[in-house]
Amino acid sequence: DRGVFLARYNAIGQHLWSQSLITGTIHVSNGGSGPVDLVSLPSGVGLVASVGGTWDVGLGPITTSSLRDLIVMRFDLQGQAQWQRHFPAGDVVSPVARGPAHHLVAGGTFTSQLVVDDKTLTANGQSAFLLSLDPATGATQWRRGFGGYMDGVVQSAAGDVIALGSFTGTTDLGGGPLSAGNDRKGFGGHFDSAGQHLSSHIVGSDTQYGS
Repeated sequence: DRGVFLARYNAIGQHLWSQSLITGTIHVSNGGSGPVDLVSLPSGVGLVASVGGTWDVGLGPITTSSLRDLIVMRFDLQGQAQWQRHFPAGDVVSPVARGPAHHLVAGGTFTSQLVVDDKTLTANGQSAFLLSLDPATGATQWRRGFGGYMDGVVQSAAGDVIALGSFTGTTDLGGGPLSAGNDRKGFGGHFDSAGQHLSSHIVGSDTQYGS
């Protein structure tokens, strides 16, 4: 099994503290950002990961429903867990996280289902997701799903979210269908701080993303 550790160093690289967080199965992706991503939050740090098994960060154990469920957690600057969220999924890979403007935004790719509160996002082949959480409490603010593979997420100072990825066939980020024809194309999507679609475009070509 693979675990996760969290460590803090000061500005000149001196170790302050470290701790083991998760015992279980950590999905190692062949591409994308990998199974774990960290994001700086006000007076803390957010962690998003694709994991399986039973894990406990000090807020009570959670047993995942698959080998690649999505978890999101917040820790203070002393490494103490403040909240944790568990989102059952069939197969979440390459999760990414961004902050700390107005929300903690997690994104990634799933191939089955992703359960967020009372709503289930269902993949159509390979699908991407965006999930916005309140950084103080972990409460869900909004979520979106659309066809494709998520490569990266950027959040502006105003809280707008830019999502970048690739797709085959057609996808719709909220502004109408985008078509890749017989190739794999890149997409760029722009959403406001409430998750409302502002614009989406095809970017790049199949030679950049592979066929």
